[in-house]
Amino acid sequence: MGDHARRAHLAHAIHDLEISRAGDSGTCSACHFNGSADEDQRAFETAGRKLQQRIAAVGPLITDSAGRKALDAIDNGVSQWIYWYRSYLSKPDASFNDMHDIITEKMLPILAEIDRSTMLLSAQQRAFFEESNTSARLPPAATCG
Repeated sequence: MGDHARRAHLAHAIHDLEISRAGDSGTCSACHFNGSADEDQRAFETAGRKLQQRIAAVGPLITDSAGRKALDAIDNGVSQWIYWYRSYLSKPDASFNDMHDIITEKMLPILAEIDRSTMLLSAQQRAFFEESNTSARLPPAATCG
């Protein structure tokens, strides 16, 4: 998600530079194309929906409250990211500073929270597998008989 947003942000920055340099013979967009905002939005929202489907599939496997909270933070983060990305793409004539603020003040903090939550879930998964591995190697308990 982050790479996609950074590419769109760069394309808009280049567009703003061209507008400010009107009259120059060369333009940045001769080589850099920001594509269709509608296409970008559809592709991004499709990726977001796929991620949310994966989150829903993992949900039943998470049994503790910290894991549940982390998974909810990821799910909510994806929804918020989609909202702000849609907002970002819907303002093609906004200033560079306005666009930059959406990314730095809205989207990047969401990404940081998603990363923290993902790291927590990953650590829980590693601990679970280590515990399972240890349990599998223990000798069977002696039975009385």
